Amino acid sequence: MNNIISSNTRNDFQNETGNLVSWRRISVSSTLELPITQAWEELQKWELLRYVSHGMTLFWELPETWEVWEEVQTLVKAKLFWILPLPWKNPYNITFDSIDSANHTAYTQENGSGISAWNHLMEMREITPDITQYTDTIDIYAEKLTGIISAHAHILYKHRHSRWKNVVEILNSWNTMNDVYKTIPVLT
Repeated sequence: MNNIISSNTRNDFQNETGNLVSWRRISVSSTLELPITQAWEELQKWELLRYVSHGMTLFWELPETWEVWEEVQTLVKAKLFWILPLPWKNPYNITFDSIDSANHTAYTQENGSGISAWNHLMEMREITPDITQYTDTIDIYAEKLTGIISAHAHILYKHRHSRWKNVVEILNSWNTMNDVYKTIPVLT
């Protein structure tokens, strides 16, 4: 994997009552030394979410497969800024609005634990037959906590992309992540 490119931008709009509201857009992109079909297949596994988030976020139960329009309710335990462990399990909702295998994109709407909106676009683009560009774009609104939550999300997604490097190395060596995924703890 080559370098990780990221940004955190503030966006303002007036809501229906005329108040100025700020939301943030986080974008993190990296190059994966994998064919796009293999990277896309791996991205669709819930085990990958657990693996790349490990160290900053633990998830309770997650389903085996993604289903469009199915809301997944789970519990999340996080370390804020990779340092401060939050002492409770937080309810969290994930709904896949779209999964487009032909264009290698997926879009979720997520919320919970004080986060009003965490809308997440995952995109893969073939650079060469053996190299894929992977980008996460997340729009975040958490009322007065938007700045703090977006700063945390920026660190989280850079962490997740750095964990993809391990995934790529393992897949290029062993061609499977199944045994590795079994070592990641599940929130109980």
